[in-house]
Amino acid sequence: MKKIKSLAVIATCTAALLLLAGCDITQEMTINDNLTGKAKITMEQPMSKAEMSDEFISYDKQKIVLLPDTEDMEYMVEDEGDLEAYTMTINLPFQIADTNAKLNPEKENSVVVNMMQETPERIYVVFDESIVSLEDLAFKNGEYNVINGKYYNKYFTLRAKSQNVITSLKVNGKEWGANSFRPETNGKYTVKAKLLSGQEEVVTYVIDTYKPKTNIVNNKTYKGSVKITFSDKWGIKKATLNGNPISSGKMVSKARTHTLKIWDKAGNLTTRTFKVVK
Repeated sequence: MKKIKSLAVIATCTAALLLLAGCDITQEMTINDNLTGKAKITMEQPMSKAEMSDEFISYDKQKIVLLPDTEDMEYMVEDEGDLEAYTMTINLPFQIADTNAKLNPEKENSVVVNMMQETPERIYVVFDESIVSLEDLAFKNGEYNVINGKYYNKYFTLRAKSQNVITSLKVNGKEWGANSFRPETNGKYTVKAKLLSGQEEVVTYVIDTYKPKTNIVNNKTYKGSVKITFSDKWGIKKATLNGNPISSGKMVSKARTHTLKIWDKAGNLTTRTFKVVK
């Protein structure tokens, strides 16, 4: 909702920013049947289909879903300022089949949303009643399903997809304001999504982009013998010495050139070539 909120700042909150006084925002959005629209505060702002789509979590001719975000209101006023109310009226192009928003008593196919509700929840409006009972939720990484319990060695965007309304998406227990998630750090992630139909799906996976660690220095010569150790934060899948399986702590004393390979559970590979001499 950032485009709309930015407009709200200019149109109605200038006094609050300068005088540190409270302000109320009343906004009206009209959606056309071709999914273009306009936002109106003190002026009208025509918006393309792409711009409109950017303002919602989910947006098509079957449904719209948005998430009021009280935390995102903070930039609208200075620390001492006070945004007292922010309500949005959404005029819709189709008959409402289902919604958890407040119906507008003054206009048909129109809802009124409190954008500053204390416990933000996704606000949905469904136009096609048949999708309410569908259970077709999937977690996708591009064209492929994200597999529960799998380790991945590359960052990717997980997308929750359904023709139904996704009413909740949580990442590691925290409500997420979108139907897609891309991690910024290595770690274990649990994504849980819920549909309006009641169906829930959970997927847990690990992102590990680091190679396993070992005490063996590549191309180094060790005299007599050397103890091989290795580890990985998210787990070792296997390790071989000259093609033979080994465990961490292996003592090597045979004089020759050796090749050590270590794979972690995400498929990252560490290779070391070293020599032992008498």
